[in-house]
Amino acid sequence: MTNPFDYGNPIQHITCPIDNTHNVYYFAFYVAYACKECDKWLHTKCKTPEGECYVCLSRPDRPSEVGQETVKQDYEEKSEQEVIV
Repeated sequence: MTNPFDYGNPIQHITCPIDNTHNVYYFAFYVAYACKECDKWLHTKCKTPEGECYVCLSRPDRPSEVGQETVKQDYEEKSEQEVIV
């Protein structure tokens, strides 16, 4: 099982489109790419007719917040809520 609080895995041979030098990281749990040096997600959260999906709702605003206690608490609270797919 993927640990949602890992700080992502660097992707070989792909650089950040913001500055073209930093590594891009993939966060499997959030199904998202980010640049940790720029502290930016490299794509926006998805939008569905009902709003954001569960994965995007659980994603913190910045990659540097992954693993922080408040993010863990938010994730656990959202996990306990019923999710309608």
